Amino acid sequence: NRKANRQMSQFAYQKMILAIKSRAEKMGVAVYVVNPAYTSQIGKMKYMKRLGVSIHMAAAYVIARRAMGFKEKLPPILYSLVPEQKQGLHHWAHWAYLTRTLSFVRTYTFYQTERFDPSKLCSWSALFPQHALTDVEKIGLRRLESRKTYA
Repeated sequence: NRKANRQMSQFAYQKMILAIKSRAEKMGVAVYVVNPAYTSQIGKMKYMKRLGVSIHMAAAYVIARRAMGFKEKLPPILYSLVPEQKQGLHHWAHWAYLTRTLSFVRTYTFYQTERFDPSKLCSWSALFPQHALTDVEKIGLRRLESRKTYA
């Protein structure tokens, strides 16, 4: 039964949150609740290579930054790949677009991304060294290139 499964899962989640909060209160530690949306994707695309950490550590870094009040907007190189009709939207819409668009690219490949001047970007494939991509990823990037025109 889906409803029962959801209720049990939600119950376990709430119990875990309550345990963390009560333990932190006993120890005098502040707990900040933040929305975890897109933290793994932001960490993967923005901080994983720069900090040389795993995707999980990068996501934790994003959660900590969010608790401190930072907003995670796209780096210029990635923002230049967002279609014009989506550029005026909230930055989470940009992350959603990139998450869907680059879903076929392996996490490991993001360790090898090249960050450079967005005005020099000529294709989706330019984000990644060609030796780091599998054939499936290359095909996926070619499909993306056929959908978007660059200025």
